[in-house]
Amino acid sequence: MKILKMAAATLLALTPVAAHAADYASQSAARNWDGPYLGAHLGYGWSTVNIPVGSGGTGGLAGLATGGQGGYNFHLSDSIVAGVEADASWDNQQGSFGPSEPGSINWDASVRGRVGLDLGEVMPYAEAGVAFADATVATYSENHTGWTVGAGLEFMTAANLSVDVEYRYSDYGTQTYGGVVPIALTGNTLRVGLNYHF
Repeated sequence: MKILKMAAATLLALTPVAAHAADYASQSAARNWDGPYLGAHLGYGWSTVNIPVGSGGTGGLAGLATGGQGGYNFHLSDSIVAGVEADASWDNQQGSFGPSEPGSINWDASVRGRVGLDLGEVMPYAEAGVAFADATVATYSENHTGWTVGAGLEFMTAANLSVDVEYRYSDYGTQTYGGVVPIALTGNTLRVGLNYHF
């Protein structure tokens, strides 16, 4: 519930921005959000590592991430836009797993459903889906699978181009490293993306 409240608060915080942009959008021809799109993004992520007591405690990772995304939108009604998006990022999150073990997140990816409000050239949205991450602890690497939720604001800046700003929380679940130590991984991401709509 805390995570859902965080996503809702982020969406509410973006609403005044969306309303202001909608005033501008009403002065020009609205663009159609329907159809496929491809893009690239740059962001910053920070993650928390949880290890059972006696095996290392907790640790933290942080760093930049860059990658690409693609998706498809369609209108459910005049003002409601639904869609699906997949993305993958190369991560440079570095830090520690517990008090002494160095580690990193190497890449992350997700497939998410999105629901947005069509305000012409502006679309605030909420999203949720499945998330993946690859992490390394010392000499061991494992793939995590979990879930993600978030909220964002996307707006058209030119014909067929949109800028997307979003926050996401991801719970990547627990994996056992070296066949011995179970490690739970959660993460936060803030990112800006640029999309081309076909």
